[in-house]
Amino acid sequence: MAIPTIRTISKCAEWLKENDADTSLTTCAIRRLVTSGTISSVRVGNRYLVNIEVLEEYLRAGTPCPKVDSGSIRPVDARR
Repeated sequence: MAIPTIRTISKCAEWLKENDADTSLTTCAIRRLVTSGTISSVRVGNRYLVNIEVLEEYLRAGTPCPKVDSGSIRPVDARR
């Protein structure tokens, strides 16, 4: 059984920079993915620990873009 590669959010960002110097994924973006629950993590004290393989898989798979409905007018609250 292989031990997973677990890192803090900032170490994940450093690891990505080492492996892809042109990456656009920032520490803040990784933090948002973790705190929103998009990427699974383990919370230890004040820190979130992330499995780098899970982060890689998420980035490889990508996410579908939400469909924007631009063909209709949305209701607006007139009381504003």
